[in-house]
Amino acid sequence: KGLAGGLALTAFGGGGVVASPLISALQSHFARPPTFLGPAGSVPLTLDHGRQLAEVDGVLKEVVVATHSELAQLSGSLGGLAEGVYVVGTGSTGAGMAFLSLSALYSCIMAMGAVGMRVPAAGWAPAGYSESSASSAARGCQGYTYSQAMHTPQFFLLWTAVYGNACSGMAI
Repeated sequence: KGLAGGLALTAFGGGGVVASPLISALQSHFARPPTFLGPAGSVPLTLDHGRQLAEVDGVLKEVVVATHSELAQLSGSLGGLAEGVYVVGTGSTGAGMAFLSLSALYSCIMAMGAVGMRVPAAGWAPAGYSESSASSAARGCQGYTYSQAMHTPQFFLLWTAVYGNACSGMAI
C-alpha cells in the first residue's frame, strides 16, 4: 500500500513537473501585449467618474497609465513593455488559451486511451489461468451496491488518498 501511494504521489508530482514548463511555453505563445497609445505626456486624457479615458479611433476608451515600477513587476512575454498609456481590456496573458490547449490535448489522449481499451475475445484467458483457482478466489469477495460501498472504510481511505493527491498537486 505504501509503494502504491508513493508511486501515485510521484506520478502526480511528475505531471506537475512536466505541466509547469508546458503551461509557461503555451502562455508565452498566446500572450498579447495591450494596445499602447504612447507616453503619458503625449496622450490627452479625460477623467469621467474616476476613470481615465482617451480617444482611440474617434471613441473614448478607458485607459491606464503604467509606470516603470508597475511594468517592472511583469514577467514572461509581457515583460519589457514601455512606460505609458495602455487601453484597458486589450491584450492577454495567454492563460485562457494555454489551458484550453491543455484541455484539448488531455481530451485527445483520453479518447485515444478509451479507443485502445477492448473487451477480450470470447474464450480468451491469460497464460496459466485455471477456472478452479479463479472461482475459489472469487468466493472470498463480496459484491457491494454503490450506497453500501460508500460506507466502507476502503471508500474513505481511497478518497483520502485522492484528496491528498489533489492537495499535493496544488502545492506544486
